[in-house]
Amino acid sequence: VTVKSDNVRASADAGQDQVVDEQSQVTLSGSGTDPENGSLKYAWKQVGGESVQLSDANAQDPTFTAPVVANGKIKILVFELRVADDNGFPSKDTMKVTVMPVNSVPVVSAGDDQTVDGGATVNLEGTATDEDNESLTYLWTQTAGPSVVLSNPTNLANGFVAPKLNADTVFTFQLIANDGNVDSEPATVNVTVKGTVVTPIVANAGKDQQVSEKSSVTLLGSGKDPLLNKLTYSWKQVSGETVTLSSSTIAKPSFTAPEVANGQTKTLVFEITVGDSHGRVGKDTVSIVVNPVDSAPTAIAKVKTIHQAQ
Repeated sequence: VTVKSDNVRASADAGQDQVVDEQSQVTLSGSGTDPENGSLKYAWKQVGGESVQLSDANAQDPTFTAPVVANGKIKILVFELRVADDNGFPSKDTMKVTVMPVNSVPVVSAGDDQTVDGGATVNLEGTATDEDNESLTYLWTQTAGPSVVLSNPTNLANGFVAPKLNADTVFTFQLIANDGNVDSEPATVNVTVKGTVVTPIVANAGKDQQVSEKSSVTLLGSGKDPLLNKLTYSWKQVSGETVTLSSSTIAKPSFTAPEVANGQTKTLVFEITVGDSHGRVGKDTVSIVVNPVDSAPTAIAKVKTIHQAQ
């Protein structure tokens, strides 16, 4: 008499639950055991969540690509694994995959490089995209060239007025977008401003002066610019006994003339430099001759003693 034992079912293990990033490749790690050491067959199916495509539903360890998830949300996918032995008796197990969102970095463009004339209005036209469709903020900054004033540095559409310059000059601008979490990679654009022939800045240190020692002297500097740019002033003493100017960065500083010995003079020479923010300058010098002040004579009284006869 042959006695056959009852078949013992194989056991299924769908693996541990997983937490994964959106759009990542996910591997389901299934396994099974059969006390009778028979061959096993695997069958996966999705029983919950947004549908995904398994690489091979009958493989022990199939893969799939996690779906896209909106920021602030999650998606839970549930999978069931059935494991059957040679006799076809299955067992099953389930596991879940939690899919998390990954913040997408914004992508920006600062537009095409430009070449313009001095005095022209330059339009900077940026663009930006974000796969998460989040609200973006923007920031333009200047990274090269003489400083200019941007009209709308926090807008995609921005601009400035090109200065008039003696030579071709490149201005570089950078655009960055932020989605509230991360900055985009910076994008740059170059604007070449063509040089034009312009009348130079005229510096005037004032007329030469004759002054008295110890007197207060004012240097009468001025400047003219045919382009009407804002001007800056810088004074320095180039010869003569050193004196202290009230300020070296105003048009009309003052100082106290030094003492001079009688019969002598002292000549002080000063240079003024007048410039604008674009590197254009003009220079001029002035001489100040310091004369002594004659001291008033001092009277010495002599007392004569008269002796009277007794």
